[in-house]
Amino acid sequence: MAPDVIRALAISGSILIGVVILIVIISFVTVRRGEVGMAEDAKQHGRSGQH
Repeated sequence: MAPDVIRALAISGSILIGVVILIVIISFVTVRRGEVGMAEDAKQHGRSGQH
């Protein structure tokens, strides 16, 4: 019975790692898109991106 449990944990762990990597990639793309949008907005309104 122990090998079945280990196999199930390995499968679920690999699925979880895949989901986490996908979420990180989506978050990175979303943040970059927001940065680009804010930079374009600042250019249109004549502001620099610096505080």
